[in-house]
Order: sequence, then C-alpha cells, then structure tokens
Amino acid sequence: MFNFADWLDLDLSVVTWDGKHTNEFTLFWDKVFSKDIGFTEHLEELDLLIQTFDDGQIKNWLSWLKSEYLIYIFLYKNIKMIDLLGFIDLQNFLYIFRNFFSKKCNNVSVVDDYFNISHLEDEKLSLSFSDFKKKIHLKNIDSNRNSLKSFEITLCEQWEQLLNIVTNNYRNEKYIKVSTLEINTKRILLNVAVLGITLTLFIFGIKKTTNWYDDYLAKQITIFEPYFFWLDKEVSFKQSSSDKIKIKKISLKSEFIDEEKILNVPSELERFSDESEIIVSSLNSGVKDIALAISEDSKFEEIKKGGFRNYRYGRNKAYRVLINSISSSMTRRKILKILKDVNAVKAGKVEPGKEIPGGVYFNVYIDSSYLNKFFDSIKSFSDLNIYESKTVFSTPKNQSKVFIWVKSI
Repeated sequence: MFNFADWLDLDLSVVTWDGKHTNEFTLFWDKVFSKDIGFTEHLEELDLLIQTFDDGQIKNWLSWLKSEYLIYIFLYKNIKMIDLLGFIDLQNFLYIFRNFFSKKCNNVSVVDDYFNISHLEDEKLSLSFSDFKKKIHLKNIDSNRNSLKSFEITLCEQWEQLLNIVTNNYRNEKYIKVSTLEINTKRILLNVAVLGITLTLFIFGIKKTTNWYDDYLAKQITIFEPYFFWLDKEVSFKQSSSDKIKIKKISLKSEFIDEEKILNVPSELERFSDESEIIVSSLNSGVKDIALAISEDSKFEEIKKGGFRNYRYGRNKAYRVLINSISSSMTRRKILKILKDVNAVKAGKVEPGKEIPGGVYFNVYIDSSYLNKFFDSIKSFSDLNIYESKTVFSTPKNQSKVFIWVKSI
C-alpha cells in the first residue's frame, strides 16, 4: 500500500525551490504526518493548523492537503464515508469526492447518482471503497493532477511562521491560541501605524493646500476704501419756507368677509388611506398556523425544558459545564470518550454529543460515585466553567444530572 506522500506525488523540486528547503519541508511533513499517530490525529492537527491562519496561500494549501488526505484514507484505509464526516461538512465532502471520482470513471452520471446525497441518514454514506469499486468501474485511483502539487510553499511569507508552529508543540491548543493572538496583535498594530501615518499626511496636505488657496484669493481681490475729503462741510439741511403739508385724514370703512364662502372649506373632511404595496400572489404562501408550528417536534429540543438555572427552588442538584473550543468536533470526541469511561447515560431524548448551530451539547446522567472522576477528567480543557445549581426535576437514584455545552469560537 502506498503511503500518502507517494500517492500524492508532490513535485518536490519545485515545492522546496530546487532542493534549497528540502530539510525544512521534510521536517514539516514528518511532524504533521507522524507515523506514531493515526489518521484521525493527522486530520485533527491539520484542522488546528488551518484555523491558525485567517487567509492567504498557506491556508489554501493546507485545506487542499486535507482534502487529498481524506481521499487517500477512503481509498486505502477501507473506512466508510460516514466516518469521514466528523472532519468535514457534508457539502464540501460531496464536492471533493464527486470531483475526484468523476475523473476516474467513464460514466459521470453514475458517479453523480452515488454522490447525490442530501442528508446524513442516506444509506449510501455507509459504503466503503471496497463496496464502491464493485459498482463503479474506475480507470485508476491515482491522485488527480493539480497545480498545488507544484506550489512553492517554502517561499511563502508565512512559511517560517508555519514551520515555527509545527516545531514548537503545535498540538497544544493553548499554543495555537497564543500564536494566533500574537500574529493578530502585530497585524493590528501595523495597520494602526499605517493608518495613523496616512491620516497625518492627509491632514497636513489639506492644511497646506488651504493656506496656499487663501493666499491666492487674497492676491486676486482688491478692496476700495471710501474717500470723504471732497465733501463740502458747510452744506447743511435747512427748514423749507413753504407751508406745512396738510395732513388729510382718511377713514377706512371696515368690511366683513365671509371666509367660508371664499375659502369654501368643507365642514367634514373625508380621509382615504393609501393602498398597501404588498402583493399576495397566493393564499398558500401565508404565514404558517402558529398552533401547528408549536406542536411540531424538533430534533434539537428535549421533552422537559428548563430546570437547570433555578437557584432558589428545588431539592436536587444539576451541574452545567460550559466549554469554549476552536475545534468543537475534536472536543466532542474527547468528551464522548470521558463519558464512556464514567458509564454516562443520556438524560433526554437527544443523543449526547448532538451538533446544533453554535456548538455541541450533552444531556446525561452520571453515577454519583464517578462524578469526581468526571470533573477531574474534563479539567484538561483550557476554557472551562462548571456551575452547580438547584433543579426541580427529579433524578434517578444515585445519579447526577450533567449538562455540557461546547461553544464553537
């Protein structure tokens, strides 16, 4: 069986810039695809590296490397497609695999039919490659040609940063956060400095331009002041010798005006409202009946609601565990393993580890004798808060109710 490097067939002479960075690239490859760990850990570590970089060529190349590794695992590890969906969403998974197999099969419509999957319950997701190749004739299973195989990754601006992360215990999630914070802080400071310099130059330029324009206008305008020295100061006003003007009194005759006849104002005004601009094309497109919508069942909701944050009433205890994680899928697998060790059982109708928008949650009962062991096990998570509260809900004998919420950040 080919190893991943042989199957991928990178153009190492170009990737390492004619061999000048061969040692660095070999160190990177051996760290990421270490033989001491399995393919699950390889994919988790690729996810951590991808999340470290916001954008750019490094992130694109790592994302492509992960997609090729998923195809390699499916071909040579003989695992089911459903098992790969823990590392990639369904839409991207179908796009990658349909694109790969359509180039390996003469009948593209058959490939489209097998990858025409709309939900996770589809039976076709339970197929492995050994089942797949029995139904579809493939020309070969070599890696497809791609320009990223000859991409000069070692010449990228962020290559040194990537190599530094890989060689400094990059598997530690805290280190990834600190490294990312330092990178973002430097980037923000640089942007602020550039913005400050640009703004200063802009204000200085406006001030200089305004002063120049004021001087220009002052030279173009001529101001004439009045000259009074030619006036004859002996001239003065004298009273006229003619008779005084007789003032004639004029009496004004007032007339009454009938305002109602002139203005013709109606006693009552009729009001009309404008028509609505909303056009209803069909009566079937109206709002759904609220009572019917409330009665519908949701796959994200428990039968019993509330009772976890009631601090005043209730004689039973409930524990809430809140975890922030940059990789909720990896944290989910770790928690499921811990719950299995303490013999936890589900407390509602929703299976523990249900993925919902925003993260993952668990609603379980844990034997009281294993409760301390459970809390000691989850203390390994970096961003963790544990709350104890009263609840009005009863719990089985010698069982403690625990609600775990993993928030994706």
